[in-house]
Amino acid sequence: MTPSRSEGDRYGVLTERVMALYEQGEYVAALALLRAERATLPTYRSDLAHLAACLHARAGDPAAALADLRGAAVEGAWWHPRLLLEDDDLTPVRALPGFDRVVTEAAARSATAQAEARLRPQRTGAPRSATGWCWSPSSRRS
Repeated sequence: MTPSRSEGDRYGVLTERVMALYEQGEYVAALALLRAERATLPTYRSDLAHLAACLHARAGDPAAALADLRGAAVEGAWWHPRLLLEDDDLTPVRALPGFDRVVTEAAARSATAQAEARLRPQRTGAPRSATGWCWSPSSRRS
């Protein structure tokens, strides 16, 4: 499914607002903004779960960060493992039990998606994540 123009626009506006709060250290306010909007942006589920995880970790709640990643993973989202392993915001999350499983699942999904992408003809206008390193189930095109 290709995101509607309005969904892509809303995602851009939301992430700009969230990142402005992030840069000000207003992590809880940024999380509230994300919570209010992310259900309306299913194409960007992976990006928003990663962003929420970073915000939770910065706000001092690494368990909530892991819960966000797990929740998105259960719904089929994935991230390139390097995003999870190298993002400084997620440092406190990496020590938690269960984080390695999220990374393992993400790595398997990432490898599968990359292999499938090599077999498909290139299409233009495909949805892209903000980072290009994650995927949400609703962004799959038939």
